[in-house]
Amino acid sequence: MANKRKNKKKNAAAKQKAAAAYMSKKNAPVQKPQAPKAAPKAAPEEADKAKLNPPVEAEAVNTEPVKTEAVKAEAVKAEAVKTEPVKTDAVNTEPVKERPTAPKAAKPAPVKKPVRSGKPMPKPKPKQKPKRKKEPLKLKDLRWDRIIAVALVFCALVAGIVALIFWLSTRFSVPKAAIREYRGVNYSTTELFEIQADAAEQSRLAGEMKRKGDVKLFEYYAADKLVIPDKGEPGWLNLSNAFNNKYILMATIVDEAGNVCAHTRGIPAGFTLGEITLEYSVPYGTHNMHLVVSAYDIKTREVVGVQHSPLTVQVGIEEEMTDG
Repeated sequence: MANKRKNKKKNAAAKQKAAAAYMSKKNAPVQKPQAPKAAPKAAPEEADKAKLNPPVEAEAVNTEPVKTEAVKAEAVKAEAVKTEPVKTDAVNTEPVKERPTAPKAAKPAPVKKPVRSGKPMPKPKPKQKPKRKKEPLKLKDLRWDRIIAVALVFCALVAGIVALIFWLSTRFSVPKAAIREYRGVNYSTTELFEIQADAAEQSRLAGEMKRKGDVKLFEYYAADKLVIPDKGEPGWLNLSNAFNNKYILMATIVDEAGNVCAHTRGIPAGFTLGEITLEYSVPYGTHNMHLVVSAYDIKTREVVGVQHSPLTVQVGIEEEMTDG
């Protein structure tokens, strides 16, 4: 019993001390808590982290004066009686916003190739330009310089065609029948004349002839007009083989149709054949013919070269004579 009384006295004394301490604390001047300093701005990456984990508010600094252990114990008991709910920091439950990403470009649809069939695809027709109305041609619109130029070109074309026709008509090709085979048969010296002119004179006379063919191979000269008094009679041809030649010459007279009208035997170099007789079939009148001269090697008797020149042949002295 005595202990219970002692304990009651101690508890009453402790309650009194606690009440006195509570009253002194209640009457003490209240100190305003200082405002917390603003936190420095965080970098963009740190700001995103801060949104996810917000900082916890700092607890108010305890500015209460230092108390003794007894006072602290009484304060603890008094605070135990008055229990206040503890404030908890609100948790940020907002969903984190993701940065919008650019939409991916859609792939183009594959182009289907047209299936080729046996027939080729028709080509598209070109667009036709609209036709303009033709206006009537006026005299002042004519370009006289162009008209004159066209006329000159036309005249030149006509002249060229005429020259080509004339050249084709006068062109002579040596027929095969005019080149005879040489068998070693020559004229005798009594039937020939020895050339009395010098080499320079012979070259001059040969240069005056309108010779064509192998001109550089050998030289000859003869009359450019053969006159036959009557059929079957000889005429003066005067075919000369220059003495500086190394070949035997043989000659034939060919008409425009390519027919052989006369031919000779071999003529040695340095001699002249005076007369020649035409075939009886040549009609009276004047005819344009060709003198074909062939050169033969003396030993082998082969043809070395061929030349030809124009020759006018007149059969009959009087022009009115006809075949009788």
